[in-house]
Amino acid sequence: MSSSLYPSQSSSMSSSLYPSQSSSMSSSLYPSQSSSMSSSLYPSQSRSMSSSLYPSQSISMSSSLYSSQSSSMSSSLYPSQSSSMSSSLYSSQSISMSSSLYPSQSSSMSSSLYPSQLHV
Repeated sequence: MSSSLYPSQSSSMSSSLYPSQSSSMSSSLYPSQSSSMSSSLYPSQSRSMSSSLYPSQSISMSSSLYSSQSSSMSSSLYPSQSSSMSSSLYSSQSISMSSSLYPSQSSSMSSSLYPSQLHV
């Protein structure tokens, strides 16, 4: 977790060969860049959240070879760019949400080779 009143850059990464739980959160009152990545060979749960009052860039990615659950959320009061990606070779659940009060660019992608559930 990283929080800052003024500009901040926060990056967190978690990798595991077997089951893992990874959560990362970055919040800032002014411009911020936040990137979080979680990768696991077997089941994993990954959650990442970035919130900013002013312009922000948020990138979150979760990848797993087998079943995974990934949820990423980015919210901003003013302009924001948010991209979230979840990929899994087998079954996956992916939830990505981006909300902004003013102009925003949001892209979310979920890909799975086998059954998947996607909520955007």
